[in-house]
Amino acid sequence: MKRFPHLARLPEPTLLSTPDFSSLYGSIKTELLDALQEIAPDDVSAVEETLNNNAEILTKFTQVFTVILQNHYRRWNENAKQMFGMYATQDDMVDTIAADMGLTRLVLEEGDLNAFPPVEPVMESNEQLLTRYYLAMFALATTGTRNGYRFHALTPGASPDMEIQSPDENTVVVTYRFK
Repeated sequence: MKRFPHLARLPEPTLLSTPDFSSLYGSIKTELLDALQEIAPDDVSAVEETLNNNAEILTKFTQVFTVILQNHYRRWNENAKQMFGMYATQDDMVDTIAADMGLTRLVLEEGDLNAFPPVEPVMESNEQLLTRYYLAMFALATTGTRNGYRFHALTPGASPDMEIQSPDENTVVVTYRFK
């Protein structure tokens, strides 16, 4: 089972990494000074001197902005990872990814929302749904692949009705009828 991407994840792409504080802070200072060079070149050396003094309010503001920007990077990266089954952890994103293969999350136990206290339905886990998602590509193979059988075993109602006929001793005809 560890062969499925969501169970044996690859390392995260470097594109989805958050820059360290020192690198990001250095690039913000550089971009700030470059922009200032365009609009107020006479102020560049004074602002650069200010940014090199940790006691200055502009320096503190720039450092705080760097931390805020790092947090935005983390959120953006986390949201981007949710687009891939390998990294997705949020229920609604796993449901969206699985929907690409026509799958919906299975209800394992109905529950009773009219009971007091209400009994929530028990739903298929993200791991189970993603496993079926990765198996779904094998579901329509007419040769009966091992993963195709696994998909049908894990997906009640997804199995086709099969009719097997042998019109003569050298011929077998298998007909699949999907509901």
